[in-house]
Amino acid sequence: MAVKTLLSKLQDENKNHAFQALIQEIHSVNIIRHDWRGYMVMNPNGSSLQDVQVCNKQRKSVWFIFSGLGSQWPAAGRIFLQLSVLKDIIRQCAESLYPFKIDLFEILQDEQNDIYTNHTKAFISIVTIQICLVTLLRAVGVQPDGIIGHSLGEIAAGFADGCLTAQQAVLSAYYRAEAIRSMEFSGGAMLSAGISAEQAKDIIHPCVDIACHNSSSHIALSGPISDIMMLKKKLSRQDVIVKEIESGGVAFHSRYIKSAEHVLLQNMKKVIPKSRKRSEKWISSSVHKNEWDSSFAKECSAEYLTHNMMSPVLFSDAVSMIPHNAFVIEIAPQGILQGVMRGALPTSVSTASTMSRYDNSLLQYSLVLGRLYLSGSQICLTKLYPRIQYPVPTGTPQISSLVKWNHDREWFVPVFSDKDWLNKHYHTYEIDLNKPEDEWYRGHTIDGRIIFPASGYLVLAWKTLAAHKSIKYEKLPVLFHNVHFQRASIFPSTGKLTFSVEILFREGQFVICESDEIVVSGHIFVCQEPDKEFITMNNASQTAQQSAVPLLKSKDVYLDLHLQGYQYTGVFKGILELDDSGAKVCFTKNWVALMDTVLQVALMKSAWRYFSHVCVPTKLRKVVINPEKICQAGEAVFVIVDEALKTVGCEGMQFSDAETAAIPRRSPNEQPSCSYKNFVPYHNFLTDTFTALGICLQIFIENCVKQVNIKTAVFSDNDKVKYTSAVSKWFSENPWMMMKQYLISETNSAEVDTKLGSEITVCNKPTINDFDLVLTDTLDQKRRVAMKNDGFMILNSNSSSLPPEMKVLSKISSRDGTYIYLLQKEKTARPKLKTITITSDKQFSWVKDLKQCVEGGEHDILLISEDKISNGVVGSVNCLRKEPGGEKIRCLVLLDSDVPKFDPNLPFYNNQLALGLAVNVYKDRCWGSYRYTLQPPEPLSVMTEYAYMNIQNPGNLSSLYWVQAEPPLMSNTADFPETYFSVYYSALNFKDIMMASGKLPINVLPEKLSQQNSILGLEFSGKDKNGRRVMGLLPGQGLATYVIAENVYDVPQSWSLEDAATVPVVYTTAYYALIIRGRLKHGETVLIHAGSGGVGQAAISIALHMNCTVYTTVSNHHKKQTLRSIFPQLKECNFANSRDTSFEQHILQQTQGRGVDLVLNSLSGDKLQASVRCVAEYGRFIEIGQYDLYTDKQLGLGVFLKNISFHGVRLDLLFGSHHDDEIYQLKKLMEEGLRTGVVKPLPRKVFSRNQAEDAFRYMAGAHHIGKVLLCIREEEKHNESKVSQPLRVQAKPRISFSPSAVCIVTGGLGGVGLQLSNWLVSRGLQQLVITSRRGACTAYQQHCVERWRKKGVTVHIAVDNICTSDGTKSIVAQANKMGTVIGIFHLAAVIRDGFIYNQSVETFREVWEPKYTGAHWLDMESRTLCPGLKYFVVFSSVAAGCGMPGQSNYAFANCAVERLVEYRRESGLPGLAIQWGPIADVGLAADLEFHFGVKHQTIASCMMELEKLMLNHEESVARCILITKDTGISIKGHQRNDKLLTNITKVLGLPDISSLSPDITLESLGMDSLMQIEIRLCIEQYFGKSLSAEEARSLTVQNLLDFERAHTSDLSGRASSVTEAETPENMNHFQMERTDEIPSNAAEKQFVLLDFSVSPLVPEETLVVLADEPCHQTLPIFFVHPIDGTCRLLKETAHSMKRTVYGLQFSYESPRTTFMELATFYVRQMHAVQSTGPYILLGYSAGGAISFEMARQMEAVGETVLLIILDFLPNPLETGFSTLLTLEVGLLTQIVSHFLSKLDEEKLKSKLFSLPDWCARLEYCLHLVGPHHPKDLQSALENCYWLMKAINEYRIPSDRGVKAPLLLVAATDGIIKHRINKRYNFQKLTTGPFDIKYVEGNHTTFLQGPERCKAVADNINEWLEEHKSLLPDGF
Repeated sequence: MAVKTLLSKLQDENKNHAFQALIQEIHSVNIIRHDWRGYMVMNPNGSSLQDVQVCNKQRKSVWFIFSGLGSQWPAAGRIFLQLSVLKDIIRQCAESLYPFKIDLFEILQDEQNDIYTNHTKAFISIVTIQICLVTLLRAVGVQPDGIIGHSLGEIAAGFADGCLTAQQAVLSAYYRAEAIRSMEFSGGAMLSAGISAEQAKDIIHPCVDIACHNSSSHIALSGPISDIMMLKKKLSRQDVIVKEIESGGVAFHSRYIKSAEHVLLQNMKKVIPKSRKRSEKWISSSVHKNEWDSSFAKECSAEYLTHNMMSPVLFSDAVSMIPHNAFVIEIAPQGILQGVMRGALPTSVSTASTMSRYDNSLLQYSLVLGRLYLSGSQICLTKLYPRIQYPVPTGTPQISSLVKWNHDREWFVPVFSDKDWLNKHYHTYEIDLNKPEDEWYRGHTIDGRIIFPASGYLVLAWKTLAAHKSIKYEKLPVLFHNVHFQRASIFPSTGKLTFSVEILFREGQFVICESDEIVVSGHIFVCQEPDKEFITMNNASQTAQQSAVPLLKSKDVYLDLHLQGYQYTGVFKGILELDDSGAKVCFTKNWVALMDTVLQVALMKSAWRYFSHVCVPTKLRKVVINPEKICQAGEAVFVIVDEALKTVGCEGMQFSDAETAAIPRRSPNEQPSCSYKNFVPYHNFLTDTFTALGICLQIFIENCVKQVNIKTAVFSDNDKVKYTSAVSKWFSENPWMMMKQYLISETNSAEVDTKLGSEITVCNKPTINDFDLVLTDTLDQKRRVAMKNDGFMILNSNSSSLPPEMKVLSKISSRDGTYIYLLQKEKTARPKLKTITITSDKQFSWVKDLKQCVEGGEHDILLISEDKISNGVVGSVNCLRKEPGGEKIRCLVLLDSDVPKFDPNLPFYNNQLALGLAVNVYKDRCWGSYRYTLQPPEPLSVMTEYAYMNIQNPGNLSSLYWVQAEPPLMSNTADFPETYFSVYYSALNFKDIMMASGKLPINVLPEKLSQQNSILGLEFSGKDKNGRRVMGLLPGQGLATYVIAENVYDVPQSWSLEDAATVPVVYTTAYYALIIRGRLKHGETVLIHAGSGGVGQAAISIALHMNCTVYTTVSNHHKKQTLRSIFPQLKECNFANSRDTSFEQHILQQTQGRGVDLVLNSLSGDKLQASVRCVAEYGRFIEIGQYDLYTDKQLGLGVFLKNISFHGVRLDLLFGSHHDDEIYQLKKLMEEGLRTGVVKPLPRKVFSRNQAEDAFRYMAGAHHIGKVLLCIREEEKHNESKVSQPLRVQAKPRISFSPSAVCIVTGGLGGVGLQLSNWLVSRGLQQLVITSRRGACTAYQQHCVERWRKKGVTVHIAVDNICTSDGTKSIVAQANKMGTVIGIFHLAAVIRDGFIYNQSVETFREVWEPKYTGAHWLDMESRTLCPGLKYFVVFSSVAAGCGMPGQSNYAFANCAVERLVEYRRESGLPGLAIQWGPIADVGLAADLEFHFGVKHQTIASCMMELEKLMLNHEESVARCILITKDTGISIKGHQRNDKLLTNITKVLGLPDISSLSPDITLESLGMDSLMQIEIRLCIEQYFGKSLSAEEARSLTVQNLLDFERAHTSDLSGRASSVTEAETPENMNHFQMERTDEIPSNAAEKQFVLLDFSVSPLVPEETLVVLADEPCHQTLPIFFVHPIDGTCRLLKETAHSMKRTVYGLQFSYESPRTTFMELATFYVRQMHAVQSTGPYILLGYSAGGAISFEMARQMEAVGETVLLIILDFLPNPLETGFSTLLTLEVGLLTQIVSHFLSKLDEEKLKSKLFSLPDWCARLEYCLHLVGPHHPKDLQSALENCYWLMKAINEYRIPSDRGVKAPLLLVAATDGIIKHRINKRYNFQKLTTGPFDIKYVEGNHTTFLQGPERCKAVADNINEWLEEHKSLLPDGF
């Protein structure tokens, strides 16, 4: 508000130059704690542009980018000729060109069209204008932190870097053009292409060169014109974006200009006779980054600039050096690199162009300066304007009165009186889940969280009322009215909730508070005559037996609710049975549970409408409870739902008009293990090392006879993590294998890196003949003897020399050049093989033979199969080997057709069988088996033509994203319906903002609307298939690339589609509200609120056309002026303020108390009430603001005595309604308005389609005037009827189905099948075919089918047999009649588990038929009958891949199906088989218990994984299981805490929240109500913590950082804090295995540092000699100590100074009273060795503050001082660098970690933060360290603490700085990194000269090592040389 006031005043005083200069002068330096910044650009015509934002306290680094050829626009220089500040520089450039008869002034004013062919004019104009722009930026104080030139732009970059003068730069451009003229080859051309250089190498002709590497997706090509033109056509056909570059026939940066090199070099040597060293700011784009350190690249020379023109432009390498928080300015006559930079740079980088050919140049330049100022840079504009003489003239407005505060906040002030206490009753209730009497509340779990029941609040109020009446509440009939549930109360981790209930008995009003925030309010009364309050509902005698639908039993009811997110347990599962007529519920004398159960019955009627939402109560209009009647009913009561009366109840209890809010469900937090299964050869397979280790481990697991007590040993000191993590991973995914892992380390086991995991035993010597598996990278005797006789070894080596006693089972090549061997010691002779051939007739006769062989036990068994497709042997063997006696079963599977007939004596078979491998598959001419290899990737974004905008988490605008939509199933565009349109622009409306921000739940929309995939976007403009331009409305999903809409209008010829997008909703709403509902007549008076908004402007236009008197309200002066410019008829008296109720008095005054005939209202709260009072007699009040309507705000009825009418307007209700007459009338009004010109475009702010979040935030912040648009695609120019070209956008892939799609689900009435079908329906499927031999015979199946049909889904249940060809044909034929078959999902399965000796031919066949035979016929028939098939998905079992004992038949069938899917993929057909683990809730394994660490996976998680796998079209067989076994390995940490801070930063519109002061509240950063909702949802989503509104308002930055730290600690298993009961002696509490964690605050660890290598820790002398230089002519330097009190770190630097250096140390004699006295004490020490000045002071780190105070004191007595500071922050703790408490804890943690080698730092920090003060923290740490610490440790720590505290309290006075020259020597990675001139402005500390120099290193290391110390010393000596005039002769 304060900034806006200043800007408004500036605009009012736009002619007062003195006042403007005063404001600019004040704000040319940073003002601490001024958190808001703003700017305004004033045009001569009086208009202005302005912006106000929260200040980014960390200044963004500024980078200059200089464009080259293509940016020429000579006429842009005309404006510079008018600026006096550029007069000299332009004159210098012009004079340098006079000898060549070139008139620069003429060029800069030339508008001829030869700018692309006349290279001389183009080059000179580009470079000259760039020189002018750099000069202008320097004039206002903008200096670059980085410089990059593109092509010709390298010349201007040299000028900006100071390597070239202006004359040299212009002459370089001239000679560059001259060299082109001398060239022999001129038939060249250039092309811009949107592909990468790697892609281009495979496409381009050898004659074409890559000229520019702009980014990873953009290059420029050079070559002969014929080749370039051919390449252009070729790339265009491949949908590559290409554009011809106007290069004047020259192929720049290619071999074809080589002939110009000699001429150019000779001339450039004339211009640049001597090279100059480039600064580190200038990043080369002409030299490869690997050569940046070469002497050639470090100099600006004639050779370098010649090389620049001849070589390719390596722009992408250069821009990769731009930091993530930079502000990049393109300096050129017109910006041409903006698109390239946006694609190459992260979104956190801001980009801008200084000039635009199509905009006012100075306006563009001024806007860049404004944005720079908002990004933290300091701008001084006074140099651009005539100098103002101070003091300013009399009459200049005062500034102090302009400081404004925001008084809009409202505070609740309670007023108490004695009678209030007599009229109310107050009671507090604590609910504690840990108490037995409250534990039953745990059963009320919704969406994974224990939520206090809504009925619980009613019971609390009921109990409070009964207590006041001194009656047991079970005896008291009560009546509730208008109960509002403000928010849910979620039980925290402590399990405790405390509620306070307060009742005002006179009014009957009650409120229930939790955490001092109202959660429920309403009215409660004693019901004197309850029978009269009950509503007569449907006859209760209508029992379940009369219902047409069978009863749903309790199990089915709660399964259904559970799947929808309601995980009720215990007493909350009270429904016994349910059907259409009602439900029978049990009553256990628990009133909360009974009332909740009654509401559950109503929930069953409505919850299914919202697939991904849960519904929670928000309002109950009326509740009647007669407990006596309920108790008479007994233990079971019958509940009836009367949907017509909106009432649910039972005998003695009724709930009327229950309203709910649909809240999005949280994503499952399960992380299943997913991988693909592929055929992998045993030999000659190339992969990465980790995958190779995994393959060998799988082979070992498959061939290991043991399944428990498997011992593995890892011999490695180098790659132990690689080996142990691989072992842990693959054994965890085979959790039935019980393994113990050992690490054999040659080093001390106590020093081993312990991130390997707690389950790994470390030892020095292995046990002989003890290990089943050895992993090693070397092979020696020690490793071989560790193996058991039949043990295995995995060897990572590049040696081929292996011991003869080892068998090579597998040899895999790693990409690092080594081999991974799986070896096994030779076994003793194996028993003789008994072969069994698996025949392909599927009669399973071999099962009997197998059983006999297993029972016989004399032979090894070899199962042989040659069936390529229906081969399930591998899966069966995997199971059989885990059964008793199964270890002797092996298999031989021959999938290639050209193999010899099996003969064990043939070497082909004998050699392979001799290896003794369990599984031997011959495929693709090699032996191998099936292995899990790749992790399925997350679905990436895709480029798609069909997409719509959606929000993933309402309330979090950062989750807005484009979603892939299903294209219409039409053969060509000619088939598109007339209502199908390409969208060009879509507008945002207030409802979009409310829905996206979570303020309106989805169920407030009409039912059809709420079930759409996306409800965002209500209007659009675009074209139909014939190019007809239209604008229209639609119920939702208007933010899309294509829409189907019926309510459209032709766009007038003179309008653009951008104009048209501003019209539909606002004018339709205005006409509907004013004319149809408001019956507005000519000449009436109208009050239109929010007149600057879209509807407001439309309504004003309509009302003025009808000659009405219009009054309107606006929120600020700018909006009023805008409206007056649009509607000149409006005078000052027609305007009022919309921010308060003052408009009421204004309207009544203007109408002489009568009021207005019609009010069009969008305001809320007290402003709505005031608006109603403005309505005249017989007037109309039209409410279009929907928030008060949805929240059911109260409105007094007294106003209606004036015969007024109140209309609520909801435009969305017209869609799909039966009000055709109103729709027709509305259409006529719109057409008439378009014809007469009443309907006209509105002002708008346009965002691109990828700036949706910015657009939503912009509108949510009420910054807009008119409309906010999203540009989906640009309108074609000069051809309005042109047909739309396809547009491809980047969108998140998503499975969805078009209306004509059909899916077949076999086994679809099973548990998993029903949920799969439900998921398909939720994705838009409208036609569903389900197969079931018995049909829908259960109540739950019929319930689900009926539910889908209510949603409009056509469901056909086929009872045909899929195990036959005819049955399958019938099913597919029926599906084809319904639409296009898109998907087939095969879930049919039968389980007949048992060990092999209990299996039979029949059990195998029973399992085989539905699983494989059904899949076979589906495959065969779909090949011919389903040409449009996209998905062929088979649900398999993990038993087929990993093996499960007792499931050999099931695995056989599933494995065969997987081979069938592989065969389909080989044939080019879709196919996917998924090996699921056990699925929770539903399905065959839902009730089975699984051991070995396998966990049931929820069906919701399964559907999420299914979608990911379906979106990946590369693989055919996948596995998805949920593992719970703790492997002990490090798991990649969650990133969601970082994402939280990123999201909150975006919500608040700040660049970096971590840079702010930790104590600042989010509310003071501008958090409004919408932002608050979004932030609360973010915190709940990421941390599971539910905040009240009051808690959110008081959130600070430090709170967010604490959330992050606590959450990170919790994820790593170290969340528990130290309790007070724990003593320091309990040191084991802090002992843990070491980790490689990054320090939590590296800056703090740099800032506080103690060195225990020196003794004593506390120095004994104050003044010490650090370096003694015998030359007495030089002045000494006095070094002032850092925070540790010693000068130890400065000794090495002191010896490099070549002069005497003294050190001032914090000794025992140093005063510890005040900071000033310490400085005075040090000054006296200086005077003892140097009596007269001048003095040279140097302060390091915290010593910088001491040295500054010393300099201040010495200057006060007239002494001269030169001040040097090393890596120091002024006022570091004040400006948010850290807090004193954080530094204290950081210091103490360092000390303890030095003495305790294994320390859990986070636990220690948590304990220290909890202690009350420094003394307690110090005592605790000293106790932990024990008695062996240095004796002066406590004193050293006390000194550090005193200094930290003193610095914290000391404030460097900005108004009383020093005069001394100041040098800052900063570490490149030190504590002030990125803070110079951003948060800390050093220049305000001194009026003298200020310089900055950098030395590589961090806060400590930049003073270590001879090279760095010398660099520090050289910088200081060089600076002293520059200021030697202040020093005596010989200094």
